[in-house]
Amino acid sequence: MFQVVNRCFQIIESRAEDSWRRHSDLVMEPDVRGIGWDGFTCGPELLKAGEAAALAALPQIEAWLARPRPPALLAAVLPETIPAGRPPVAAESPATA
Repeated sequence: MFQVVNRCFQIIESRAEDSWRRHSDLVMEPDVRGIGWDGFTCGPELLKAGEAAALAALPQIEAWLARPRPPALLAAVLPETIPAGRPPVAAESPATA
């Protein structure tokens, strides 16, 4: 019986997933196929899978962040960090600030 309920939730989730994936710039999917849904003791393996997925996505994330953004768009998204009338500049690292 539990497997039937679990499968119902999987079907509902997969149908809902399509809508948010369509609107996402990036979706990272760690490879956790070898870990069961109740693999609560598999923390280190889950972290390793997440790290591998993040490292694989890093070039795409860096390319996305490197694209120029119109100042008006940035000001709308981050109004408290961009002074009015001043174009945004790349963030400085603590070592170069």
